[in-house]
Amino acid sequence: MRHEGFRTDERGAALPLVPAVTLLVFLLIAAGALHAVNHRRHQFLDWEMLRAQYAAEAGIAVVQTRIREDPEWTGAMTMTWDGIRVRTVVEGRASDGIRLRSVGRTSVVKQTIRVELDPETLEVKRWER
Repeated sequence: MRHEGFRTDERGAALPLVPAVTLLVFLLIAAGALHAVNHRRHQFLDWEMLRAQYAAEAGIAVVQTRIREDPEWTGAMTMTWDGIRVRTVVEGRASDGIRLRSVGRTSVVKQTIRVELDPETLEVKRWER
């Protein structure tokens, strides 16, 4: 049954739908691109943190060797390891241990490691990051 008084004209109904769908697609692409850029930045920072940590660990190993060669050595040592500046300092000596602090620094991150060495064997007794 057809009602003559209620005629619906659907011509042009798709016109407002096209910009809405276009805007939605644009927003989804922009969100995906932003996520990809942020993810890459976080990966870079994680990698730089690991590099700085390994460099600081290398500084600890160098100072352990130096103390093994000269048991009375107390001071600071600065070196470059794989392009990363490392500064390792003997913070203190006591009868129960030798405290070291090593800082690895890249252009964007800094990692600090503190260790306590056994005074006899120079093995790491305690490790803080």
